Amino acid sequence: MRLPIMRRDEKSVVSRPVRSLLDDFLQNAFFDTDNEDAKLMAMDVIERDNEFVMSANLPGIKKNDIRVYVEGNNLVIEAKHDKKSEEKNGTMYRCERYHGDYRRVFALPENWDFEKIEAKHENGVLNLTIPKKERKPEKEITIS
Repeated sequence: MRLPIMRRDEKSVVSRPVRSLLDDFLQNAFFDTDNEDAKLMAMDVIERDNEFVMSANLPGIKKNDIRVYVEGNNLVIEAKHDKKSEEKNGTMYRCERYHGDYRRVFALPENWDFEKIEAKHENGVLNLTIPKKERKPEKEITIS
Protein backbone atom coordinates (compact mmCIF):
# COMPACT_ATOMS: atom_id res chain seq x y z
CA MET A 1 0.00 0.00 0.00
CA ARG A 2 1.31 3.42 -0.95
CA LEU A 3 0.89 6.45 1.24
CA PRO A 4 -0.63 9.48 -0.47
CA ILE A 5 1.84 12.18 -1.41
CA MET A 6 1.36 15.29 0.71
CA ARG A 7 2.61 18.72 -0.05
CA ARG A 8 4.73 20.46 2.55
CA ASP A 9 1.85 22.86 3.38
CA GLU A 10 -0.52 19.96 4.11
CA LYS A 11 1.98 18.28 6.44
CA SER A 12 2.34 21.40 8.58
CA VAL A 13 -1.46 21.79 8.83
CA VAL A 14 -1.88 18.17 9.94
CA SER A 15 0.96 18.24 12.45
CA ARG A 16 0.13 21.67 13.93
CA PRO A 17 -2.48 20.37 16.46
CA VAL A 18 -0.13 17.59 17.56
CA ARG A 19 2.78 20.01 17.87
CA SER A 20 0.61 22.45 19.85
CA LEU A 21 -0.58 19.67 22.18
CA LEU A 22 3.00 18.53 22.75
CA ASP A 23 4.17 22.11 23.38
CA ASP A 24 1.39 22.65 25.94
CA PHE A 25 2.28 19.40 27.69
CA LEU A 26 5.98 20.22 27.88
CA GLN A 27 5.30 23.74 29.14
CA ASN A 28 3.01 22.48 31.91
CA ALA A 29 4.70 19.18 32.77
CA PHE A 30 7.21 20.74 35.14
CA PHE A 31 6.62 23.67 37.43
CA ASP A 32 8.99 26.49 36.67
CA THR A 33 9.33 29.01 39.50
CA ASP A 34 9.24 31.87 36.98
CA ASN A 35 6.11 30.62 35.20
CA GLU A 36 3.14 31.86 37.27
CA ASP A 37 0.56 30.36 34.86
CA ALA A 38 1.84 26.84 35.56
CA LYS A 39 0.87 27.05 39.23
CA LEU A 40 -2.69 28.35 38.96
CA MET A 41 -5.33 26.63 41.04
CA ALA A 42 -8.80 26.09 39.61
CA MET A 43 -11.17 28.79 40.89
CA ASP A 44 -14.82 29.79 40.68
CA VAL A 45 -15.88 33.38 41.39
CA ILE A 46 -19.58 34.10 41.83
CA GLU A 47 -21.07 37.55 42.31
CA ARG A 48 -24.28 37.84 44.29
CA ASP A 49 -26.31 40.91 45.26
CA ASN A 50 -24.43 41.56 48.49
CA GLU A 51 -21.30 39.38 48.28
CA PHE A 52 -18.73 37.57 46.19
CA VAL A 53 -18.07 33.86 46.72
CA MET A 54 -14.76 32.35 45.62
CA SER A 55 -14.02 28.62 45.62
CA ALA A 56 -10.50 27.27 45.06
CA ASN A 57 -9.82 23.60 44.41
CA LEU A 58 -6.95 22.48 46.65
CA PRO A 59 -7.23 18.69 46.86
CA GLY A 60 -4.86 17.02 49.31
CA ILE A 61 -3.73 20.33 50.81
CA LYS A 62 -4.16 20.81 54.56
CA LYS A 63 -5.68 23.93 56.08
CA ASN A 64 -2.37 24.81 57.76
CA ASP A 65 -0.63 24.87 54.35
CA ILE A 66 -2.96 27.56 52.95
CA ARG A 67 -2.40 31.28 53.39
CA VAL A 68 -4.93 33.98 52.41
CA TYR A 69 -4.04 37.65 52.84
CA VAL A 70 -4.60 41.14 51.47
CA GLU A 71 -1.57 42.99 50.14
CA GLY A 72 -2.23 46.51 48.89
CA ASN A 73 -5.30 46.19 46.66
CA ASN A 74 -4.75 42.46 46.02
CA LEU A 75 -6.22 39.34 47.56
CA VAL A 76 -3.52 36.63 47.60
CA ILE A 77 -4.13 32.89 48.02
CA GLU A 78 -1.07 30.68 48.48
CA ALA A 79 -0.84 26.95 49.17
CA LYS A 80 2.00 24.47 49.62
CA HIS A 81 1.64 20.82 48.82
CA ASP A 82 4.06 18.13 50.04
CA LYS A 83 3.23 14.51 49.36
CA LYS A 84 5.24 11.35 49.88
CA SER A 85 4.04 7.84 49.10
CA GLU A 86 5.89 4.63 49.85
CA GLU A 87 5.17 1.10 48.76
CA LYS A 88 6.92 -2.03 50.01
CA ASN A 89 6.04 -5.37 48.48
CA GLY A 90 8.49 -8.21 48.98
CA THR A 91 11.75 -7.14 47.37
CA MET A 92 10.17 -4.17 45.60
CA TYR A 93 10.38 -0.73 47.16
CA ARG A 94 8.94 2.43 45.66
CA CYS A 95 8.99 5.94 47.10
CA GLU A 96 7.58 8.97 45.28
CA ARG A 97 7.67 12.57 46.43
CA TYR A 98 5.90 15.66 45.18
CA HIS A 99 6.28 19.28 46.22
CA GLY A 100 4.33 22.12 44.68
CA ASP A 101 3.36 25.71 45.41
CA TYR A 102 0.18 27.36 44.21
CA ARG A 103 -0.55 31.08 44.10
CA ARG A 104 -3.40 33.28 42.84
CA VAL A 105 -3.60 37.04 43.06
CA PHE A 106 -6.83 38.98 42.54
CA ALA A 107 -7.10 42.74 42.22
CA LEU A 108 -9.72 43.88 44.71
CA PRO A 109 -12.49 46.06 43.28
CA GLU A 110 -13.42 49.08 45.37
CA ASN A 111 -16.70 47.54 46.47
CA TRP A 112 -15.12 44.48 48.20
CA ASP A 113 -15.11 44.71 52.00
CA PHE A 114 -11.84 42.87 52.60
CA GLU A 115 -12.03 43.62 56.35
CA LYS A 116 -14.91 41.09 56.63
CA ILE A 117 -13.68 38.19 54.47
CA GLU A 118 -14.67 34.75 55.77
CA ALA A 119 -12.70 31.63 54.80
CA LYS A 120 -13.58 27.92 55.17
CA HIS A 121 -11.64 24.84 54.08
CA GLU A 122 -13.66 21.65 53.55
CA ASN A 123 -12.96 18.51 51.53
CA GLY A 124 -10.11 20.05 49.53
CA VAL A 125 -12.02 23.24 48.64
CA LEU A 126 -11.24 26.70 50.03
CA ASN A 127 -14.37 28.89 50.12
CA LEU A 128 -14.09 32.64 50.59
CA THR A 129 -17.08 34.89 51.19
CA ILE A 130 -16.36 38.56 50.57
CA PRO A 131 -19.12 41.04 51.38
CA LYS A 132 -19.68 44.05 49.16
CA LYS A 133 -19.30 47.53 50.57
CA GLU A 134 -22.12 49.97 50.28
CA ARG A 135 -21.06 52.64 47.83
CA LYS A 136 -20.94 56.04 49.46
CA PRO A 137 -19.57 59.24 48.04
CA GLU A 138 -16.18 60.09 49.54
CA LYS A 139 -17.14 63.72 49.97
CA GLU A 140 -20.53 65.33 49.90
CA ILE A 141 -20.52 68.71 48.17
CA THR A 142 -22.91 71.36 49.42
CA ILE A 143 -24.69 73.33 46.73
CA SER A 144 -25.15 77.02 47.49
